[in-house]
Amino acid sequence: MIIKKVYVCELCESRFDWESDAHEHEVECLAYSKKGKPAIPVWRFSDAPPELRVLSRHGGDEAWLAVVPPYLKDEWIPWLDTGSFGRCNVSKHEREDGSTVYIGTHA
Repeated sequence: MIIKKVYVCELCESRFDWESDAHEHEVECLAYSKKGKPAIPVWRFSDAPPELRVLSRHGGDEAWLAVVPPYLKDEWIPWLDTGSFGRCNVSKHEREDGSTVYIGTHA
C-alpha cells in the first residue's frame, strides 16, 4: 500500500503534493488576500477540491467553483452576480465553517 501525503494551503485549502509548493503558494495567497485574511479562491470546477465539488446538484454542466470566506459573507461581490466566467446559473452552499461555496454552470 502506498500512502501519499498531501499538503493543504491554510488560507484557501488548495492541495499540493510537495511541501515546498504548498509553502510557496501560501506566501502568494497571503500576499493577494485582503489584510492577511483569506482571499476568494476560484477553481475550474474539475480542479476544485473533491469535498467541495460534491456540493453541486447541477448534473455535470459545472464551470467554476468559488469559496467566499466568512468575513465577506454579507458583502456584495459583483462578479458572482453578473455574467462573469460565462455562467448561466450559480448555486450557493453555506458551510459549517461560515464560508459560502458558489458553483457556476454553463449552458
